[in-house]
Amino acid sequence: MPEPCDRRDTQWIKELILAHDRRYEAIFMAQEKATEKQERNAEHWRAQANEWRQAMTDREREFTPKMLFYIMWAGSFGVSLLAVLLSIYGALK
Repeated sequence: MPEPCDRRDTQWIKELILAHDRRYEAIFMAQEKATEKQERNAEHWRAQANEWRQAMTDREREFTPKMLFYIMWAGSFGVSLLAVLLSIYGALK
């Protein structure tokens, strides 16, 4: 019949288990800390993305009327220039 383990062997195993528990607890805490930091960064990124998206929406809302103004201005300038050139051409005949 095998002899039972003496007290020192069981103590060594208990210490080994406790050391592993401490190591895994440290790993778990580091993962928790990293996850919290990642969540904060993701929230910050989302806030900036929303701000950027709103700025682009505002820009597009303002950009269209300005472009229409420039197109109309360029068109009226072209018509005026054409009228001037035709009157000069008519005067030269």
